[in-house]
Amino acid sequence: MAKAFCDNDNFTIEKEDPESELEFFSSIDNATKTWLNSLHLIWSCWKKSVAVTRTLHEYFETAPNPYLSTLKILVNTNHFYQIKIKSSLAVTIIEEFEKWINPVKNNYKYCLYPELKVAAFKLVSKQKCLQFVRMVSDVYEFSTDNIYFIPFIKELIRNKKFKEAGQFTEMLKLQKSFDDPEILLLPLFLQNKISIVKDLLKDYPDMQCTYVTYLDKLLSPDNNSQKTLDQFIIHHKIPDVKMITLQHKPIAKTLARLVKFYNLPPETCPNLQMKRGQGALRFLIYKRYVDGSLSVDSWREMVKEAIGNDPLLQVEIVVFLVNANDCMEALYFAHIYNVPRNKWPSSLKRYSNSLSHPDCNPHDTTNNEISNEPKKSSFYTLNLPRTCIHIISDTESFVDFLNNALKNTNIVGIDSEWKPSFGAKKSELALIQIATNTDVYIFDVTTLGNFLYLWTELRTILFNNDKILKLGFAMAQDINVIRNSIPALSNIKACGEGYLDLSLLWKELLNDYNFQFPYEGDNSFTNASLSKLVELCLGLRLDKSDQFSNWERRPLRESQIIYAALDAYCLLDIYNVLCLHCKNLYVHFKARCMYVQNPSCQNSFALLGQPTVDYNPKKPHFKINVNNTRDS
Repeated sequence: MAKAFCDNDNFTIEKEDPESELEFFSSIDNATKTWLNSLHLIWSCWKKSVAVTRTLHEYFETAPNPYLSTLKILVNTNHFYQIKIKSSLAVTIIEEFEKWINPVKNNYKYCLYPELKVAAFKLVSKQKCLQFVRMVSDVYEFSTDNIYFIPFIKELIRNKKFKEAGQFTEMLKLQKSFDDPEILLLPLFLQNKISIVKDLLKDYPDMQCTYVTYLDKLLSPDNNSQKTLDQFIIHHKIPDVKMITLQHKPIAKTLARLVKFYNLPPETCPNLQMKRGQGALRFLIYKRYVDGSLSVDSWREMVKEAIGNDPLLQVEIVVFLVNANDCMEALYFAHIYNVPRNKWPSSLKRYSNSLSHPDCNPHDTTNNEISNEPKKSSFYTLNLPRTCIHIISDTESFVDFLNNALKNTNIVGIDSEWKPSFGAKKSELALIQIATNTDVYIFDVTTLGNFLYLWTELRTILFNNDKILKLGFAMAQDINVIRNSIPALSNIKACGEGYLDLSLLWKELLNDYNFQFPYEGDNSFTNASLSKLVELCLGLRLDKSDQFSNWERRPLRESQIIYAALDAYCLLDIYNVLCLHCKNLYVHFKARCMYVQNPSCQNSFALLGQPTVDYNPKKPHFKINVNNTRDS
């Protein structure tokens, strides 16, 4: 039987034997047992305390090899293998040892040798509490001698314990030793352990590209991914496979998450880009030909954005449009992309031959509108002249806004726009709209860039100014995009005093008061969106045909400018209508707004001098689920 030796408090194992190691660390002399019993007694009375800290530090100072001695008392603490991170003595021991050893670490370098690290790893790796294992790993500096741990990781992989192998590989910084995607990363993917994969690769750009490229090849049109993965699973006997991971859509979804998480260029995954492009085209065709919610200009902008320079997608849009019975638009894109005539569907060839000028390029959008699109007069319009819409696109106009625009202003509407994203590339904020009662200011973020001192001043005079009420709709998303895009605004609030989300006010009025809006609205249009709230308050819905468009393209189209201005200005119209209508219905509007801004203030409503509500209609005009309020 192998034996463990301790010579001058140095630990070695004559022959690898886990039982011998455990026996060695579990065996302590009578004096240490007495000391440990007193420590347990102090712990049971006081838990974390000055007494526990003092007792431990005195012990560390008297140990010839504090690393070895600490490991021995860890193993002998009560409930060592059922550690709870917030209430275990073992956790406190390792925390206090770290505090004690860090200032004097250089004096004890000779005590922390590879064999002791390996022994410590073998003991604590049996723990279910990974956070505790990480604590020990940091204190005992496992990663500085990580080559000694490679056999243990390989053994875990041989035993199909991929989760543990992945966690320890990341902890020990052994990723380069397991960089073949099929050794560890693919099994983790098949078991749907994506969070472990993300942690494993986060500091290794080369491995990120290798893994993403590997997954992307599974999406190739020439590759039957399910068959490929089935063969891999059978050959390597991978357990606990989640069958959903074998399908194209989940693979594409996981791949997109990884590309976004690691901020990799779209070229890294061409097959994913093509699949997303195909999905985007189907979605755009639905928006244009079924939903009827895209203007022809927005439609063409977004199709070109989705296709990019992909020759396969250029052919596919022509086929899609022929199948949608719009040969005129199919001909337009066939000419735009110079799609070879031999790749045209036969029906498009016949349509082209029937034209008086078959080689014409039908650029004229006026001849290609959908016949059943609603007329503009059926939508709510901006109650401001065009001269009151100001584009802020340079320092001069920005400074003028800061100096003059918000004088004598106590309420504004705020909205923002960004280009919809089809691929792995993250969309950037394009516009911020700020509406007052007399003007709308459109900040062209794409052109302005990051003028730190100007954005900082805007933060001070508007976003951090509680005296100006800022109205929004599903405001958290807009504020989140603004925070992520403009560093000077990264810490602005999204709620609380000075902010009012009208989507939450809508929900509050409906849920608490069975509220009756000024207009009944179209009962077939039940989308809980800003457009619906405009319809209920103002009688007409918003024209959203320019919402889904390329907001990064310059110059902006006039219809985009009007749309962006109205999206912010209508918030003021809604607020004014609700204020007046609540007064007519004896609903305390100010109290409702205060509650939306700060729900904890509900008990203070009585101090306002009016009842919260005296109105209870028998039947509301409109009832809707408003949990998802951001326009899509």
